Amino acid sequence: DTESQIIADNILKLSFKKLNKFINVKYYDVHKLANELREIVSVMSPKFSSKPGTYYSDALFFLSLGIHKIASSRQKYAVMLDVDTKLRTDIKLLFKEFEGFGDKSLFGLAPELTPVYRHVLYLYRNKNPNTLFGEAYSSGGYPGYNSGVVLFHLERLRSSLEYDQIVSEDMVRHMTEKYSFK
Repeated sequence: DTESQIIADNILKLSFKKLNKFINVKYYDVHKLANELREIVSVMSPKFSSKPGTYYSDALFFLSLGIHKIASSRQKYAVMLDVDTKLRTDIKLLFKEFEGFGDKSLFGLAPELTPVYRHVLYLYRNKNPNTLFGEAYSSGGYPGYNSGVVLFHLERLRSSLEYDQIVSEDMVRHMTEKYSFK
């Protein structure tokens, strides 16, 4: 929204001045993007929103799934950070992580450290008591991924037919039913 953009702009200007650095920043209108990415937002929102039907308030959380469609075609990589992420070193080091991507890697994410998915997968875990889904990474489980810092290989996302299939309505319906994800 406009008010938040003004606050963000002031913080960024002060930071750039203090650090004597320049970063090109582009602001997007969430309502326009939700419309541009409606095929993704309309598939994800009913399945993963806390209050299905609040299209625009929840759309922001799904825009990252289509960032490769809205970013400039010249942009090869993107890093998305939670607004409360504090960087303690040069962000260039984070971009260097792309050098370690495998040939087919689309994203870089860290494992979730809190039991978010343990709770969300409650029904599935009850039906499958031996599953490692939702269990802590440290005990060999699959805790899900933390979306507070996400690295996107935009070039690969744009050309990935497999990714397009994963975010399709049929696949999302299949996976949410399979894992009783509500």
